[in-house]
Amino acid sequence: MKKTIPVSLILALIMGMLASMAPVHAHPIHANSVYTNPVTAGGLWENQAALPLTPDEQRRLLYDILYHLHQQEEMSVDIILSPEIIIPFDEWLPLENLEERFQALEGKEIRVMQQPVMITKKPEKLTVIVNREHPLPEDYVPDNLVTPNVSVMYSGEASLLRKEAADALEEMVAAALEATGEQLVLRSGYRSYATQRYLFNTRARERGEAVANRSTARPGESEHQTGLAADITSPSVRRQLTTRFGETPEGKWLQENAHHYGFVLRYPAGKEEITGYIYEPWHFRYVGHGLATRLYESGLTMEEELAEFPFDS
Repeated sequence: MKKTIPVSLILALIMGMLASMAPVHAHPIHANSVYTNPVTAGGLWENQAALPLTPDEQRRLLYDILYHLHQQEEMSVDIILSPEIIIPFDEWLPLENLEERFQALEGKEIRVMQQPVMITKKPEKLTVIVNREHPLPEDYVPDNLVTPNVSVMYSGEASLLRKEAADALEEMVAAALEATGEQLVLRSGYRSYATQRYLFNTRARERGEAVANRSTARPGESEHQTGLAADITSPSVRRQLTTRFGETPEGKWLQENAHHYGFVLRYPAGKEEITGYIYEPWHFRYVGHGLATRLYESGLTMEEELAEFPFDS
């Protein structure tokens, strides 16, 4: 059913948001509300047929959608205009580059996802899920970080993992070398909140926020902050993080054997709409033998397997 609201209420909401809105982020892929243009706002869009809309009209349309959702419950909202255009909730207010960022709405489905953002309360648990809806506390730092006895690409925090993950990685790397003859390399382990913020901002500045949202976690939303995630590569792909790694003998060996050591391929191909991230054959997450084996045998992601108790908060 089509809803209408007074434009004055939209403007009042916008002014309130400008004064007090705190940035939050919703997962940009799973959508539980669908709007097709034109959406009505107090009749403003009811007779709107001249598309594409101007940037100002697009902005007002998006605020209309935002208003409807906030009338239902205090939630974080992201908008998808296309697979390449994701507009995070806290990026709507700035008006720069509207033409480029919003583009035309003609013929496009506007998908809206609403979901509460809840800070993870037990970030130290091996099975904790970290993502856009359940970020880690800004000040969380694991208290048992060590450098595993494996080949590392960088010194400093990138060479660190939690002790249990580091021990398991040493065993896995040794087994991979024996099985494939290739020496696996830890390219990135632990990553602080501040480092992740720098990486995301750099990616967004260089490639745009839409690209950054699909390929780079925002600060607090990266598994690397847990000290349980390892980006693994090898000399055969010049120690790069590339999908070609998944096609190498050592990359294939990892996908078939990592669970024996308590690791899982965290962002597998074909699961992008569930995990929210592109396929990353280099990103392995330590979860312990039990869960790793269940995930390998079922082919499920952590989000699917732990759906009933997803964030253990």
